[in-house]
Amino acid sequence: MDQGIANAIIACGSQAELARRLGITGAAISRWKQIPLGRVLQIVSVTGVPKEQLRPDIYGPKTEAAE
Repeated sequence: MDQGIANAIIACGSQAELARRLGITGAAISRWKQIPLGRVLQIVSVTGVPKEQLRPDIYGPKTEAAE
């Protein structure tokens, strides 16, 4: 499982809870190879996990200067 997805699931407590917060099925999440770009900001909103942790390939790692 992609680390970004794992971080989001951990923040919610379960894949089912993440799916509920997003208004989708757990099966949809299980098909993700990585978080879809169109879902990143929504997941940040419902989990508080920074976008840099969800998709570091796009947003890059969070640095101290960015904090």
